[in-house]
Amino acid sequence: MARQADRPFEQLKLTKDGFLELYSVDGPLGEGAFGAVMRGTDKRSGEGIAIKMIDKAQAAGAADEEIRVWRLVRHPACVCLLGVYDLTQYMALCCELCAGGTLLDRLAKAEDFMSEAQAQRLACELLAALLHLHEVGVAHRDIKPANVLCTAPSPLELAQAH
Repeated sequence: MARQADRPFEQLKLTKDGFLELYSVDGPLGEGAFGAVMRGTDKRSGEGIAIKMIDKAQAAGAADEEIRVWRLVRHPACVCLLGVYDLTQYMALCCELCAGGTLLDRLAKAEDFMSEAQAQRLACELLAALLHLHEVGVAHRDIKPANVLCTAPSPLELAQAH
């Protein structure tokens, strides 16, 4: 299966109904500073996605800056922004779904012991992601296990925080 990051980026102004023709919203994944992160499905491909719903009244210019920065980042170890949809009250940012949870969650599970080789591989992938961010002029500013998302085939992807 092709990696979602290989898809063309979309930026559209849609009604809520127009958005729901393209995507289903399947349930909550978490809360962010400016809104909720939802699990969704792209109805065109059937692939799972994450949808960050940003309340435009609360976020002011922060949403525009997050979108600008996120569009710079295209690396296998960084969560990829797939599309941005202006839904009047909200900005819907659709991105890759990292269904493996966070590194913090994995480390907290006693049965999920990490070997030295696994830790080395994870550190190398994290450093490669950070190198890419720095190459495109982005400083992450919030690197912690809760912002390292686990997925396959790569064991991790770095969530955006700048």
